[in-house]
Amino acid sequence: MRLADVLKLPKQPHSLSIIKDYLNQSLSHLDYQAAYNYYFDISIELSLFDIVYDEAKIVLEEIKTQSETMYYEKILVHMIDASIHLNKLEEAKKYIEIRKEVLPIIKQYLGFLDEIKLKKALNEPYLDDLLKILQDMIPDDIKIYCLEEVFMIYKKDHQYEMALNSLYELYNYDLKTLYFIDELYLLIQLNRLDEAKTKAYNEHQLHKDDEKLILKLLEIYLKLEDYHKASILEAEYEELIDAQSESYRKEAYELIVELYTKLGHKPSIDIYKAKLKKITRAIDKLTKQEDLKKDTKNQDIVIIEKKEETRLKPTNILRFLEISHDLIEYSHTLDEKLSLREFFRLFFIHLDKFIKPKEYVVYLEQEDNNFFFYKKERLYDKTIQKQDTLDTLVEHVMYTGDEIYESSKTIKWTKNIITQKDYTDDISFIYAFPIFDLGVFIVHLDEDIKDPQTYYDLFKLISAILFTHVVDEKKMNRIKYENKFYSNVLNSPIICYRELTETRSTYNDPAQILFGIDKHHHLELFLRDISYEFVNPYKDLISYLFIHPNEEKHMVYTYQERHILEKLYSLKVGDEVFIMSLFFDQTDDVKEAKKLVDQATIDPETNLSNIYALNKEIDEILEQKDSLYLIELDMSLKHIYGNDQSLKYFKEFAQVTKKFFNDGLTFRFDFNQIFVVLPFNDIRATSKIVKDYYKYIESYVSQVLPYEKFSAFMGIIRYPVVTVEKDKDKLYKFLDISVQKAKREDDIKYAYFVYRDYENELFEQQVMDHLNVAIEEKNIGLLFNQMIDIKKNFVWQYESEIILTNLAIDSKYLLKIAEKRNRLVDLEHFHIEQVCDFLVELEKQTERLIKITIPISRQTFLDPKFNSFLLGTLKERHIPYEFLRLKCDMDLRPNHYATQIQELIDHGISLDTTSVNMALNYPFHALHIDMKRDSIKWQSYISQMKIMLEAYHMAVVVRNVKTKDQKEMLERLGISYIEGSLYKELPAPILIRKIKENL
Repeated sequence: MRLADVLKLPKQPHSLSIIKDYLNQSLSHLDYQAAYNYYFDISIELSLFDIVYDEAKIVLEEIKTQSETMYYEKILVHMIDASIHLNKLEEAKKYIEIRKEVLPIIKQYLGFLDEIKLKKALNEPYLDDLLKILQDMIPDDIKIYCLEEVFMIYKKDHQYEMALNSLYELYNYDLKTLYFIDELYLLIQLNRLDEAKTKAYNEHQLHKDDEKLILKLLEIYLKLEDYHKASILEAEYEELIDAQSESYRKEAYELIVELYTKLGHKPSIDIYKAKLKKITRAIDKLTKQEDLKKDTKNQDIVIIEKKEETRLKPTNILRFLEISHDLIEYSHTLDEKLSLREFFRLFFIHLDKFIKPKEYVVYLEQEDNNFFFYKKERLYDKTIQKQDTLDTLVEHVMYTGDEIYESSKTIKWTKNIITQKDYTDDISFIYAFPIFDLGVFIVHLDEDIKDPQTYYDLFKLISAILFTHVVDEKKMNRIKYENKFYSNVLNSPIICYRELTETRSTYNDPAQILFGIDKHHHLELFLRDISYEFVNPYKDLISYLFIHPNEEKHMVYTYQERHILEKLYSLKVGDEVFIMSLFFDQTDDVKEAKKLVDQATIDPETNLSNIYALNKEIDEILEQKDSLYLIELDMSLKHIYGNDQSLKYFKEFAQVTKKFFNDGLTFRFDFNQIFVVLPFNDIRATSKIVKDYYKYIESYVSQVLPYEKFSAFMGIIRYPVVTVEKDKDKLYKFLDISVQKAKREDDIKYAYFVYRDYENELFEQQVMDHLNVAIEEKNIGLLFNQMIDIKKNFVWQYESEIILTNLAIDSKYLLKIAEKRNRLVDLEHFHIEQVCDFLVELEKQTERLIKITIPISRQTFLDPKFNSFLLGTLKERHIPYEFLRLKCDMDLRPNHYATQIQELIDHGISLDTTSVNMALNYPFHALHIDMKRDSIKWQSYISQMKIMLEAYHMAVVVRNVKTKDQKEMLERLGISYIEGSLYKELPAPILIRKIKENL
């Protein structure tokens, strides 16, 4: 056997011999000490202090010479405990001193604890020792022990304030629950009643059934003379108090007697004095028995005290055994639904078979009909008042618990409770038994009984049967009340309920009304009216719950066009499983929800699903191979036909589109846009259906606007062929880019999305962002192209163009992007302002001005505010009108804008054009023509154009001249003015510098 095996032995007497055998082996000093320590540990546990004292003294002497181990100090502890228990206090003191020498400094408090044990044995004061230990650094468990000891000392010495302080220190270790009653006791002793009342009441609200707390709260109310609250508390917890131990009840009854004495309520005083007397007698009796046991234990002489017999011994048990069996059996075969009165009547009639006394009387204190008496197969019942029981056997037996068996001639209580007069000669003998604390059972006999034991056993048994039935009746009444309550709940109009077994269905009234069925409508018939798709799942659910009790499930289904939510719970009672079902009619809710969903997901103008519905379905759509179409109807006719007609026109277009794409999903995406999803993405199928669609709408004759054709632009994504993007917002962006791309196409009105379009879009957006910032911060530069008079060899005009100084982008591309983004007008207005600012700066530095040509787009020129803006800007900066020249890059209807053009000419502003048609119809000053591929026809065209325009005082400017050969050819044709990359472009600062140098 090893040491580990020894240390695992149970702390039982047989383990000591095993350890002794182990110690007889050759062991190391460490194993030897460890085994002996466990040996003494078991001995202390078994209270074998003599063995510990005798053997530990020898062992301690042996291990003195051995190297010190942790077991030496532990064996000393066992020796100290044994010495104190054996009252060898001098020896204990000696070993305490030895242990204090062995203990390390940090654990010296253990030595003080040993001294406290010794002082306890010597009945010496040890409070100072406890306080000294508390000042040291000690573990929490030791601190709690010391504080508890200090608390008990202060409490015992009636130093309540000090005891309370110790208690509050204990609260720091989460011991409030353990010592709360003690706190209330101390507060009461210190007369801090209001504080005690507040704390007790608050705690009582959290722990309603804490019997100790109830007792303290009652005591506090009495001391505060708050008798009203005290009486309420006593009435509320009367049953709880009566169910407690004898000592608790004694203390409680004393307080209650004091309460009703203060209130002057004599009946309650008498009741509780009787209870107090009874419980006091029981406690005194128990105390005597315990004292006797102690004396018997401490003395060699055994004293046997003869118990006083207060009741008759049962002697006729065998005689009445068969009757008893019959009565017990009969009392339990009666229907439990019988009223208490009917039970007494039938029971006493049955009892008449065996014995026929004059009368049976039953008094039940707590019942409504509290008085029953039986006579000659007739039972009478009534309610009697408390005063009717005074000076009768009922009063005495009820409140003393005594059994009475005496002749009516010698009985002390002569008043007959039935007649309320003295007993007459027709009643010879009386038996009276308490029905526990519920009432009294009395038997009036007309025969003269010499020996009370004659019927004692039988009537004692009957009183027990009556007690058990009354108790059972109380329980049954409570169960009946609960059953009635739950039956009313289940049959209430707010619950539709069914109880289902494997053979039977039972529906309550609201469920019958809901489904239009009878009370026991069979499940198979019920299933016939459930929608077909729910029948099998419903059967499976019922089958599952029948074999899995105590589980809850729910199911939603349609029953005769009603939407029903059913919650089912399986409950096993005995060997049978019940399924309880609650039905909730959700028909109105479903209709309302459907209505709300329709309102939320259907566009009211076109009756198509709206973008909200699209957003809900888009994730599911993207799981398939689909083609996505965004179709935009051209609504430029709106200003002609008005809003109402245009809206009807779009609605008609939406219905036509939906009808054509009947195999797919159609949504209204925006004011004039429709989103279509088709379940294929093959390029051939996609292209074919798109072409067919355009043929269809081109041939369709509108019913709203018969003279107008549908003109629509379409963007297409073949998903996931061209993109696998899951973000719906990005997909919508892709489709919008495709629609805009289709609008820019001349020959076709649809465009397939490619990712490069999105990249270009991002780039253009970035350019616009730079442009917006540049306009805001005035960070746009000017670049001047030179138009040369080749005959005179000098600069005829400077043409301005704008550049982004921090972005290398061609100005023409910049203008194109601005036009796409609807910023062209703003950009060209800003261009004019920059040119004017340049002229102001030029005049400031050189006191000279030069003529500058500014290109203007159709969009800017046709802006109604353009003339006023241009003239106002020149006037604001004090620049003469003749130094600004406009190059109109557009083609306008003949003579339509003559007034606007003439206004500018009248102010001295020269106008150029790039359109031959404009030059022929308006009084422009020059025509700008791009250099074409050199040919005889083009040369002849230019030569004749020059001759014709010069006849009307209009110059011809040939642009994009790149080589000297082209220059020389134009010179031979008589062209005077050219422009192109043959000549350098000059940034604004360089142009100013050059002008300054030439002055």
